[in-house]
Amino acid sequence: MISTSLYLPSLLSLSRRTALLLPLAVAIVQPVTASNLYKWSDKQNQVHYGDVVPSEYFQAGYAEINEFGIVRKVVEPIKTAEQLDEIERQQNLAEKQRREAAVRAAYNRALLASYATEKDLIRSRDEKIEAFDRVIGIARDQLEDLEKRLPQMRNMAAAMERDGDGVPNWLRTDIKNINHKIIQMRDYIARQREDQEAIKGKYAFDLKRFREAKLEAAALQAGTEQGAQQRSKR
Repeated sequence: MISTSLYLPSLLSLSRRTALLLPLAVAIVQPVTASNLYKWSDKQNQVHYGDVVPSEYFQAGYAEINEFGIVRKVVEPIKTAEQLDEIERQQNLAEKQRREAAVRAAYNRALLASYATEKDLIRSRDEKIEAFDRVIGIARDQLEDLEKRLPQMRNMAAAMERDGDGVPNWLRTDIKNINHKIIQMRDYIARQREDQEAIKGKYAFDLKRFREAKLEAAALQAGTEQGAQQRSKR
């Protein structure tokens, strides 16, 4: 191995003639070709030169140089398992962000294609909310009717029992069915209200995104027009 005492970087400060002669002098002591001269750093960041990279520094990376000390090739350090995991994590994160940006752009395009103005979007929201109000209103009317009929039928059954006539099966079945319908109707109204709130939330989100998309489109248009003006002046 060539001794580090040669201090090859000093070639840069020597005259061109000296720089040309010095490698010849080195070759007299120990023949070295441009293909097997290397540069590396130890743990103290001290630079070394030689024809073979010591095994303890091989994985830390090194540079292949020519006889004038000019770097011909850089061999990057061998990455640890932790570094490889971090690289994979960063790549996955970048890919996730790319997909999210693509989905966001597609969603914005769909909004701009669906609604010409903010008022159109608000009108669509109000129509859907009003449709839920109508459905819920009809269901509430039906529920109120059932809730009125149930106590009436129970009172009828109680009167029959007091008279000793007994409660007929058809009445028992009707009471059971009405009670079941009341439970179903209450659940139905609750689900409709949940869906209505979800619609309100979606339109609130869409309205915010629509405004952002409009601003982005306006900024893009302004940049395009400015670029066209600059090209026309050339």
